[in-house]
Amino acid sequence: MENKFKISGLWIPYEILTDKNLRDKEKIIYSLILFFSNNKGYCSIRNKYLKHLLHRSTKRISSIINTLQYKKYIHIVPRNNREERKLYPLVDIKDIDKKVVFKGLFMPISVLSDNNLNDKEKFIYSIVLYYGNVHKKCTLNNENFHDIFDVTKNQISRIVNSLNKKGYTSNDYFYKNNHKEILYRKIKPIRKNDDTYCKKVQVSIIKKFNNV
Repeated sequence: MENKFKISGLWIPYEILTDKNLRDKEKIIYSLILFFSNNKGYCSIRNKYLKHLLHRSTKRISSIINTLQYKKYIHIVPRNNREERKLYPLVDIKDIDKKVVFKGLFMPISVLSDNNLNDKEKFIYSIVLYYGNVHKKCTLNNENFHDIFDVTKNQISRIVNSLNKKGYTSNDYFYKNNHKEILYRKIKPIRKNDDTYCKKVQVSIIKKFNNV
């Protein structure tokens, strides 16, 4: 049977990515619910699938889904003898103003399923990958990241440095007049890390959920 949940990555809309009412994992799971609801207006994605995809316990996944219902982002129709559980997304994603350049974030499956990265690192690394594909490098500063994720500039610096230490990026700093003040920064994704993990995760997902 064809794996109907096979995905190459996840699109996280700007409205969800910048929603202060949602935690990082809630943003990811709600975006997955939106994705799988495109055809019928609801999705029947199983906690078992999310458990393996996101490397969280079934109990934790269930808790996040219940929280999304409590926050009125989804409506849950419980499973019965004839039908699977149905998750209905309640928050519509409106068209973003054309003046807004950043429409959302595409997170590759290799990043989404990478247990070596926390959620905020996944978000920022996905942006670095995007700019790496388009411009060969990312020159966004901490202020740019702060505007998107609403975290402090010091937190952004720690995340960027963490990605570098973990071998996901190569960071070059250019200083003003050879002093300590940073003029700008170039972040380059190390694609061999991403590509290797992508193949590993896709094979694993297909094997585990071939009959979902």
